[in-house]
Amino acid sequence: MSSSGENTLRLAPGARAVHRHLSAVHERFLDFVERHPECLARSTFATIDDPAPLTPFPMQSWPTFVSRQTLARMGAVAVNLCRLVKSIPERVFGRDPGRIAGFYGMEREFAEVLVTVLDQVGSLEPLVARGDFIGIGDGAQCLEYNFSSDLTGWATKNWVDRYLRVAVIREFLAEERVETSYKDPMHLFFEHAVADIERRLDPLPPEVNVFIALHPGEQVRDGLIAYANEEYRSFLQRTGRPFTGEVLFLPLAELRSAAGAVEAGGKVVHVLVDRFSGRLAPAVFAHWLDGSVLLYNGPFTKLLGDKRNLALLSEQAEAGGLSHGEARLVAKHVPWTRVVADKFTSRNGKRHYVPDVLLEHREELVLKAASSYGGLDVVIGRWTAPGEWERRVDEALEEGFWIAQDWVEPPSYLYRCGNRGCALHHVVWGLFVYGPTYAGGCLRMTPTAHQKVVNSTQGAEEGIFFEV
Repeated sequence: MSSSGENTLRLAPGARAVHRHLSAVHERFLDFVERHPECLARSTFATIDDPAPLTPFPMQSWPTFVSRQTLARMGAVAVNLCRLVKSIPERVFGRDPGRIAGFYGMEREFAEVLVTVLDQVGSLEPLVARGDFIGIGDGAQCLEYNFSSDLTGWATKNWVDRYLRVAVIREFLAEERVETSYKDPMHLFFEHAVADIERRLDPLPPEVNVFIALHPGEQVRDGLIAYANEEYRSFLQRTGRPFTGEVLFLPLAELRSAAGAVEAGGKVVHVLVDRFSGRLAPAVFAHWLDGSVLLYNGPFTKLLGDKRNLALLSEQAEAGGLSHGEARLVAKHVPWTRVVADKFTSRNGKRHYVPDVLLEHREELVLKAASSYGGLDVVIGRWTAPGEWERRVDEALEEGFWIAQDWVEPPSYLYRCGNRGCALHHVVWGLFVYGPTYAGGCLRMTPTAHQKVVNSTQGAEEGIFFEV
């Protein structure tokens, strides 16, 4: 096969099988590229690189075509694993604020708030998340769950429109008579939140407004406010809702309690999306508890997004703390993961001292800080010199908020690369979960030769997948 800078594409037989696992359509797309070398040129896909694509990151030129059956299996895995993560405060810690505070390194008072809310709402099922996976279908492996997404990937509909304006993509779809579809994460979030509001409020208000909290100093990307509001209005009209509404992007401090409701920007707020675990004012908190305001995900963001949760599930699966079906799910779709600590654990059916495992199996492991994001504080053993690895292991043991996870070699897929050419890429699937529903997702990919964490802030491209 060609690499970046070459002008032709030749698929080796082994590479065909890997791409066929995505779908027969995706394999035929690569055949189409082989017959149309202009598909190797970035300029052919210029509309994808137009300004203001509602993402701050570069886009991959080629779409990915995945069978609906494969995506349905992956979506079910994402939902069921997410449900297990949400059950950890109850299942592992028995809603004990002292144990929760001690493990997650938070103030006891804050843990007591979490338990109070959990006692009130009964379940964390409605919260929203994005799971990061490598591999597809039955071979999908979960690397982490993110409960504080910055909304990257919510604008999939806009991305799709850009891809479908590319002449060669339209030509391929027409030639193959392929019908594509996709799940729209933003539309599905509105559906999830509005249905929840309708269950809670009677009578319904004339407006149902959505408040998306901004980080202090955060600047909203060009076009996102207008796009989100257009999509929300369209959703309400298409589904025949008897009310209107607006999407507000404002700092959390803008929320006020007035006349028995929560207000911001002169509007009554009914749905609050707090993406960074800000502390709510007591009056706003009271409205959350009485159900007049829905909150996703608020103070649970830090707890549920902690990477050590996968270590807890991995350990529970081996120690008998899960049902048979749950243990099988974790064993199949979560790599061996453990908290980095001065203790013993099981690995491959035998009892081992954790520091010894880390030092003796460097090339098989990855170190990750429990609360980092953006691909930071990730140390891949096979790409790290032994001396540096030992130093990082010592730091992780001292800090106490790290995990070690088995390195899983991801399948490599061919994508366009550079100004002209293509190369094998590692791919991470970001799959959205809203309550009990799989809600689509997006891709991130990096050329395998770069030996980098596959993360947008580390130079990875964003991509989309079509269901076929």
